[in-house]
Amino acid sequence: MTNVKPLHVTMALVIPLTLYFLSYFVLTSFGIYAVGCTGLGMRNGGTVVVAKWYVWYPRGFVKFNTRGMPAINAYIMALYAPLYYFDLNYWHEYGMAWSGRYPVIPFNDDPSFDRDGNLMRNK
Repeated sequence: MTNVKPLHVTMALVIPLTLYFLSYFVLTSFGIYAVGCTGLGMRNGGTVVVAKWYVWYPRGFVKFNTRGMPAINAYIMALYAPLYYFDLNYWHEYGMAWSGRYPVIPFNDDPSFDRDGNLMRNK
């Protein structure tokens, strides 16, 4: 039998878990809000596809096409699923895209945001 010290076992669990949490924190710190769902809406007297709501995506979780539609990276999403769930429910909630505090990729010339993704404020 080998003589394994309890401290070694503890550190073998603590170090990977700490790196897991820290890596997610770094990714979400550089994330962005992008369209989460689209639907039909009226604009300028016509029916167009509009963003129904925006969702927070940590860096690396998605790639965006030229129209701002996200393609989800399923492997990273699965790896960080528990932390992503808590992030969406307690830190980057669904309505926060309109707060002006976070970057946004506007969808299909969304009138709520300017070309750079900054929230348009009615004065």
